[in-house]
Amino acid sequence: MNWNREGLKMISRSGRLRAAVSLSMAFGVVACGDGAAEPEMDMLSLEESEAMLEALQSIGVTELEDDLGSPNVDITRACPGGGAVTATGTVLPSGAEDMSTIALDLTLVPSACMVTAQGRSFMLNGAPSLRQTATLSVRAVDELTFVIDIDLAMFGTLTYGLQGRSGTCDVSLRVVSRVDLGALVRTETRTGELCGNSVDVELSEPLSPQG
Repeated sequence: MNWNREGLKMISRSGRLRAAVSLSMAFGVVACGDGAAEPEMDMLSLEESEAMLEALQSIGVTELEDDLGSPNVDITRACPGGGAVTATGTVLPSGAEDMSTIALDLTLVPSACMVTAQGRSFMLNGAPSLRQTATLSVRAVDELTFVIDIDLAMFGTLTYGLQGRSGTCDVSLRVVSRVDLGALVRTETRTGELCGNSVDVELSEPLSPQG
């Protein structure tokens, strides 16, 4: 097996890095400030922040693996609802007989990029960009069992349009995740700031045998 390339595909197939960012799941965001105060018009609510995070995943490293065959990345892909996102940066694989590691450093610039997540449609533009760095490691325990470790950072600034509103979203997040396909368990921590909301979450959950 080509562990450098197949390792990334394995991670992708194992939930397309949802094991790492799991953006469609609630992550327990806590809003900053006095809970009794009315939110500013252009601030995202907790639920909207969750949807924004899922939207970012759909245009980020988790969805670009089919285009990452070269160490130097310079690609433009259409967004699901129109517009485009440009990704530039590097993908550096390394590995041994039972381990494949991939280091990614990508700068993402969405342009009128329409993405729907959790029933909400966002128009995303870079302000100026979103950077995603990640180290993805796949270790083979045996022929059918793998342990996947992911350390992902996401930071930068975007502008968004949502239901007649618009605003700026500052992103500074770190996600550290382990998927043990032998024990069928995923553990993860998420910390940082997203669109004015604070993230500080630890979770552990079982995986289905089907992955």
